[in-house]
Amino acid sequence: MNRNPNVICFTWHDAGDWFGCYGNSHVDTPHVDRLAREGVRFADNQSACAICSPSRAAIATGRFCQANGVMALTNSPFDNRIHPHLPHLARRFRDLGYRTALFGVQHEAAHEHVPSVMAYDEEYATDPWPHAGLLQAYVGDWIRAQTGKDRPFFAQMGTIDAHLNRFYSGRFAGSFAKGL
Repeated sequence: MNRNPNVICFTWHDAGDWFGCYGNSHVDTPHVDRLAREGVRFADNQSACAICSPSRAAIATGRFCQANGVMALTNSPFDNRIHPHLPHLARRFRDLGYRTALFGVQHEAAHEHVPSVMAYDEEYATDPWPHAGLLQAYVGDWIRAQTGKDRPFFAQMGTIDAHLNRFYSGRFAGSFAKGL
């Protein structure tokens, strides 16, 4: 059995503190709450930037947007991407012997730049961005397949469900989040 822990990085557009584990009594998120109880829950976070791509790139590189190359949305016409000399978190984990997988939304690189910037071993449901229910099926199957393997894993998962003003597949995006 390996000694290195498995790592899951779960991002959720515009979620804020909309989880029971952060004290919100207006939502029902038993599975996320359990993950927080059994894993690590960050309780004092600050954003590196006011918009998502630079903030996510800061998390993935440990550098502010001015130093990592992502100053605006990655799907902008400015071709923003993490500087090649700064390894993404997934690449760092892979270099340490971890199996790496991306599920759903990442938004710190344009879709066409994911292989060169992030270098995940595997990618699932990354385009179009999935709702949480679909993402759950992919992630669950993949994690079960990792059971008993001698390599730890790093999985990055992201969903758009919390975009309260968005529709996905003809339904209000927030409706997919119930019971997560």
